[in-house]
Amino acid sequence: DLEAPEAVFENELPGKAGVQGKEPMGAMRFAKVTLPAGAQVTYNIVMGISGKDCSLSSLINKFCKSTKVNVHFEKTKNFWLKQAKLVDVSSGNHHFDNWLRWVNIQPILRKIFGCSFLPDFDYGKGGRGWRDLWQDCLGLILNNPQAVRELLINNFGGVKIDGSNATLIGKNSGEFVADRNNLSRVWMDHGVWPLITLDLYIHETGDLGILFEQAAYFRNHQISRARNIDYKWNAAYGQQLKTSSGKIYKGTILEHLLVQNLVQFYNVGVHNHVRLEGADWNDGLDMAKEHGESVAFSSMYAQNLLILSQLLLKVGVLDLEVAQELKVLLVDFNYSDIAQKHRILKQYFSKTNESLSGKKIRLTALSLSDSLKKKSLWMKQHIQKSEWLKAGFFNGYYDNRKQRVDGKKGSLVQMTLASQVFPIMGQVANAAQIKKILINVYRYLYDRAIGGIHLNTDFKKEQHDLGRAFSFVYGDKENGAVFSHMVVMFAYALYSQGYAQ
Repeated sequence: DLEAPEAVFENELPGKAGVQGKEPMGAMRFAKVTLPAGAQVTYNIVMGISGKDCSLSSLINKFCKSTKVNVHFEKTKNFWLKQAKLVDVSSGNHHFDNWLRWVNIQPILRKIFGCSFLPDFDYGKGGRGWRDLWQDCLGLILNNPQAVRELLINNFGGVKIDGSNATLIGKNSGEFVADRNNLSRVWMDHGVWPLITLDLYIHETGDLGILFEQAAYFRNHQISRARNIDYKWNAAYGQQLKTSSGKIYKGTILEHLLVQNLVQFYNVGVHNHVRLEGADWNDGLDMAKEHGESVAFSSMYAQNLLILSQLLLKVGVLDLEVAQELKVLLVDFNYSDIAQKHRILKQYFSKTNESLSGKKIRLTALSLSDSLKKKSLWMKQHIQKSEWLKAGFFNGYYDNRKQRVDGKKGSLVQMTLASQVFPIMGQVANAAQIKKILINVYRYLYDRAIGGIHLNTDFKKEQHDLGRAFSFVYGDKENGAVFSHMVVMFAYALYSQGYAQ
């Protein structure tokens, strides 16, 4: 057994039969030592897995004496103490402050050990998704914003010209993987996070120049936001978008942000909100690909368009260059015309599916800012007008039957927390609405027994036209669990709008 391994005690190598699929394991023992009273013995055990270029003798020499081990142990402790104090908070509560130091090093630990905490490479065997990439950067920016600049620029190389993106992050910097488990799937919220992260970076550093750094676009067989497949594409083409002449195309970070957020302005369902597609942040809402809409994240795309509009007034340049093909997305028309939006989106996809011309157009920063602001305000007004319910909270979704998800369904109240969080965070909800939302969150979602806010009320049955989340027992996972992720965003949304108490 593991306390007395036969191979060690009998000094015999284990047999090779029946080891397929088993975990490899090493064990060792030392010669017997008899210690007289007051004596001690120390063993220094050096373990590791090395690459071919490893200098094993020099490594062993670093740790061959207890004094050397102690020196490196102190260095290690000091390193992590320094990392934990990069953002130092004194709240008056020692336990809370200590916990925040632990939180402070989480993004670093996630880069080392991965989402699944398996020390394989970078984010580990669990893989790092698009949201992980940008949300972890928020923490890294607070710790050391200058060091994150190159990482942010590299990350934009995962954006696709259709406004979607690679879904997994590869082993090396700037390396991306097309999709998870070879599924052609697009998450509608992915375009939101890069600007939120970059905006924090700009606030921390004042580095508006990053908007004009150049990055390539990701390219693979999926086109038109995974609605179609380009059967002519192959690995030999490479995973970077090219011009019609065969050169790798690069555009500014600003251009990447415009693509991500403008495409979604046109990518709408029958209620003129952004399509839900494969799902939004809650991957459990994954069964409304054809007709589902996310009002919740439409609020965030509207806010992103406003942030971009405001950034353009601060950059200090009169005009700027973008790909010629983006001109299609910058027209003004009656934004209520869903058919026209679909025609514009189809036209844009047809121009960009295979390659770009490589030609650029010049736009004045002022006119572009004005165009983005108009689109943002229209989206916010549309949500206000169409999705505020008499029950005193927002509807956040439409299912695959094109039916509202939130609201009263006979005697049953269906309410989701995300549907309230993002209209508040996106500055769609007004003061009176926020007060009513707070009352109803505590009325329908707050659980006094456990002291937490549920993700949603109990819908009482599975939602095959919305997502697998509702196949979990209520109170489990995405179906009504108390998710710290969304509760923290609710707190932040309220705090950012002046509702600290």
